[in-house]
Amino acid sequence: MTIAVFYNTYDVAEVTPEWYDKLKRHALDAKKKRARLCLHHSADDVLHEMIIVFHRDAVIRPHRHSGKTESYHMIFGELDIVLFDDDGQPMRIINMGDFASGKTLVYRLSRPIWHSVIIRSEYAAIHEVTNGPFRVEESEFAPWSPEEDKELRVFLDNSVEALLRPSRGRVSYRA
Repeated sequence: MTIAVFYNTYDVAEVTPEWYDKLKRHALDAKKKRARLCLHHSADDVLHEMIIVFHRDAVIRPHRHSGKTESYHMIFGELDIVLFDDDGQPMRIINMGDFASGKTLVYRLSRPIWHSVIIRSEYAAIHEVTNGPFRVEESEFAPWSPEEDKELRVFLDNSVEALLRPSRGRVSYRA
């Protein structure tokens, strides 16, 4: 298993194409199928900027951030952001892609709304900006979402299908 988080140690951060190749390799080998380059210096910084590369097998459990904002700027690839209500029902999908895709390029979430990310290409890279400091114990995962990756993937797929159906029914994570 490779290390999937890297921190910038310089006063001026530069992200070259070599970084994307490195992050792709690490995302492929990482248990969570994602790798990040933190442009900030530590988890205690008040502003967090990260380059995150996801492999298509990454599964992100629905979560929300109290007292924080988050924005994504697409660099390459495609992904969907799924927004949920407090009961776990999907409310909206934001289809994101690079400039050539014609899809949404930048997204910003300024309220604590449940959300997840579904990777739609082999790799997808974003520039994420959020406020720090980062504390693991402050992460709030949706109590109605499955914890196990296979069930979670089914739940997310069913959530997207429910939004695309004319008559929206309750979403289940059972196949």
